[in-house]
Parts: sequence; C-alpha cells; structure tokens
Amino acid sequence: MPAIREIIFILNKNLFTCLVVLSAFFVQEVSAVDYTVNDMKGLKNAISAANPGDVITLEDGQYDGGLSITDVSGSADNPITLQGGKGAIFTNAKDKSIPIIAEADFPGGGSSISMVGSSYWVFKGFTIAFSQRGLIVQEGSDYNTFDDLVFHDFTRNACKIRRDSSFNVVKNCEIYNCGMGLENDKNKGEGVYIGTAIAPDKPFDQSNGNQILNCYFHDITSIKN
Repeated sequence: MPAIREIIFILNKNLFTCLVVLSAFFVQEVSAVDYTVNDMKGLKNAISAANPGDVITLEDGQYDGGLSITDVSGSADNPITLQGGKGAIFTNAKDKSIPIIAEADFPGGGSSISMVGSSYWVFKGFTIAFSQRGLIVQEGSDYNTFDDLVFHDFTRNACKIRRDSSFNVVKNCEIYNCGMGLENDKNKGEGVYIGTAIAPDKPFDQSNGNQILNCYFHDITSIKN
C-alpha cells in the first residue's frame, strides 16, 4: 500500500495534468478566427460569430442595404478587425447614379454602416458611399479606429459619432461629396460630425476624446447652396 506522501504526490500530479489539458482547451477556444466574406449575408454571419481578435476580410463588391453592428465588441488588447480594399463598397441607396438622392431611396434606414453599443473595432481600407449618412457610431460605441477608408456621396454627413461614444479615431481617410441631398439636407453635409445638437428633449451628449487625424476633406458642400 503506497505511503500517504506518495498518494498525495500522485493526486497532485493528476490534478496538474487535468489543469494543463483544460488550459490548452480554453486557449484553443479563444484563438482568433479569420473570416473572408463576399456578400452581406456572409458578413452578418461573421459579425454574429465574431470574438475579440477575429479578422473579417471583405472581398471586392457592393455590400448593399445598410449594416448594423449592435452589441458586438472586441477588447483593448484584441480588437475585431473589418478590412478590405477600396473595391469593397458599403452602400444604402437604390439609385447610385446621381448625387441627389430622395429620402425614399434609403431602404436600410439611412446609413451604410451603423454601430450601436459596439467597441474595440478596427475598420480598415474599404469604401463607404451612397447613403444618407455613411457611418454612424452611437450609443456608447467606444475605442474604435477607422483607418484608410474612403467616404463619398451622401445626402448628409459622412461620419457621425454621437450619444456618449468616446475615444474613437478617424484617421488617414478621404471624405468628399457630402451634403448632396435635397432642400432639407442642404445644411447637414458635414464630413465628420461629433456629438448631438442641443434640444430640450435630449440629454447632454458625453462623446469625448474622439480624434480626426490626417484626413483629406474635399467637396463638403450642398449642391443647393
């Protein structure tokens, strides 16, 4: 019969082996995943499955109808990356051939991409175009980076950061042809708009610490002016 000391050693050894196996299992579970998508359905599926550190790569093509990223976040050390070339284009308008777009031409709710309560994302390299607003970052979406994007042809603004969304960075982007809409849009063609207009029925917007760095703005105007 083994001595008590030997029994304790065997138990400790077995426990250590179990812990090593469990550790390897959990490391495998949280390993980053690379997705490649070529349409909106595939993109939405990838976003639904995304975890911190994952990378979603867009093939060239049009991603129509408006994309909403809601309550999906990376982490400070492992952001979620959405990347593509300039030929990957997010749009949300029925008619992309003319700059004047009527309100009825926005089937997906007005923006090409909307982020709601989603933080620690990196958008890199692709194009956002032809919608009422290009990108809306709102409802506490923090610490996102929008790098080397092209924004163009909006009836209103290209990028709007609002409703307590802080520490976002828009950098190295080209932004043009904003405010291309009809009469009620003529004064709403900002390139990047941060915050919310003051109104009695709206709480004070704490969107702080956002940065716009090294961006090229041109043709930020309304054709009605």
